[in-house]
Amino acid sequence: MKKENNFIDLAKNVLFTVRFANQFAEEGMPLETKILRGEGAEKPMATVVYHNVKNAQGRLEEYENTYGAGKHTAKLRNHLFVAEGNLINKYGAVLR
Repeated sequence: MKKENNFIDLAKNVLFTVRFANQFAEEGMPLETKILRGEGAEKPMATVVYHNVKNAQGRLEEYENTYGAGKHTAKLRNHLFVAEGNLINKYGAVLR
């Protein structure tokens, strides 16, 4: 796959994750809200959203290691950093 196609797919995924995380942090949800993960294990929704942001950061880092960093990847990294900060400010210790 071409570098451009990889970046477009990465950017779509990152921006969707950021938009969802920011909306979740802004609107909030009761901490009792759980989501089923895997073999019936329940996790707070805030934790799941936080881990989605961390996974997107990992995918971005992998892209940068493969193709190099630039101003566009820096913007995506900044968006993810802000989304992570918003979640931490809203939900704090629940995320760890």
